[in-house]
Amino acid sequence: MTAEQSDPQEITKLKIREWLREEGLSIKWLASWLNRSEGTAKNWFYGTKQITEENLDAIEIIKQRYYKNEISRELNPE
Repeated sequence: MTAEQSDPQEITKLKIREWLREEGLSIKWLASWLNRSEGTAKNWFYGTKQITEENLDAIEIIKQRYYKNEISRELNPE
């Protein structure tokens, strides 16, 4: 990807990373609750892989459930 072809999800990805940082959560934590590998999630934030709409929707649900204390700060035990 060249400089002219910036990531169309850049702002979305930055907002998600900022939220994780503010809450003291890791990409590994997010990946566990999405049932994705840590490597996949890191590729979204540090690589050029796009986050699917399905995963973006799931991240929003995870955030809502986190704020309602329905999911913990621990990794998903499943």
